[in-house]
Amino acid sequence: MTRLTVLLLAVALVLPGAALAAPTRDNDAALATERYYSSYGDAEPLSAVPAPAPAASADARPTWLGAIMLGLGLALVAGGLGVYAGRVVRPRGAGA
Repeated sequence: MTRLTVLLLAVALVLPGAALAAPTRDNDAALATERYYSSYGDAEPLSAVPAPAPAASADARPTWLGAIMLGLGLALVAGGLGVYAGRVVRPRGAGA
């Protein structure tokens, strides 16, 4: 059983890497598409590209305190659900 588990783990870890490392035809297709579109030349000069929207201010992202409070809240909810489930589901004893 241990050998089978090690074999399955090895296959699960090695095959995706080998599949990603294998040369594919996607690169050739991408180059062909790029050559096709580049044959038309530049559509617009760079100055005609609209300016990007301003980035969000630093105040818009969550703070460490907010992340800690959210984590504690989730832990309390999970604990409460565990207590509730423990009271609702009553395990039967050996004599039942």
